[in-house]
Amino acid sequence: MHPLDWLAALGLLAVLPIPFYWLVIHPFAGFWRRRGPNAAFWAALPISTGVAWTFLYLYRDQLFAGAVSPLWRRALGLALIAFALYIFGRVKKELGTERLLGKTELRGGGELRITGLYQHVRHPSYAAQMATMLGICLLAATPLMWGAVAVWLVLLNVIVRFEERELLARFGEPYRAYRARVPAFLPLRFRARE
Repeated sequence: MHPLDWLAALGLLAVLPIPFYWLVIHPFAGFWRRRGPNAAFWAALPISTGVAWTFLYLYRDQLFAGAVSPLWRRALGLALIAFALYIFGRVKKELGTERLLGKTELRGGGELRITGLYQHVRHPSYAAQMATMLGICLLAATPLMWGAVAVWLVLLNVIVRFEERELLARFGEPYRAYRARVPAFLPLRFRARE
């Protein structure tokens, strides 16, 4: 494998399990609230990493072909991953580890975060994950990698819908107003034509 393939593999090890993690937690939030946030974490972590890492192991040869992509693709891929790491750092600083792991949600508490990165986008960590996956695709540049990331994006959008539903149930009208004024992933606003 090329050294950039190793970087792509490390990125996949970290980011690929995330939608599976939240698919174990969000649809079953009521169940996990009764069991406690630690039970959810200890169930979701092995399931999500098991599914994602098994996929990586079984298809490693097709995911990482070892071909060197053009310089512009490698540079853009590395830039996207670096940008995503910066955003992850900011999100962790603004939210803290407990909220990133979903423990605050499972306790039913927490406050609605609408400052910092969250005044520009509702889901900066998911946006950073998308940037990471796009960067990985640009580095590895295999058809299976692009296909796997397409499926991953579908799963990510499913968990965002579950999360939005949970946030509406928890925060009600303040979240509805926040959602109406702040875009989900990119800090772009498109004006309606008059």
